[in-house]
Amino acid sequence: MKSSSESSDAYCLVCGKAVDHGGGFCRLAIGDVMVALCCPLCLDTFNGDKLRFEAKLRAKSEGLLDSQWFTP
Repeated sequence: MKSSSESSDAYCLVCGKAVDHGGGFCRLAIGDVMVALCCPLCLDTFNGDKLRFEAKLRAKSEGLLDSQWFTP
C-alpha cells in the first residue's frame, strides 16, 4: 500500500507497477499532477481510455483509493 509520503508518480497509473526513482517509460502531466507509466503498453492502454484513468487519479487524490492497484 502507498504511504502518504509517496508521490503520485511512484506507481504506474495503469497497472500499479513501482516506477519510483525515475524509472518507468514516461511521465505525464494531468492537470497539476505528474503521473508515471511503466511501459509502452500502459501508455497505449491509457490513451485508449483516458477518462477512466483520469477518474482513477481523481479518486486517488480524494482518498477514495487507498492502494496503487486498480480493478478495471
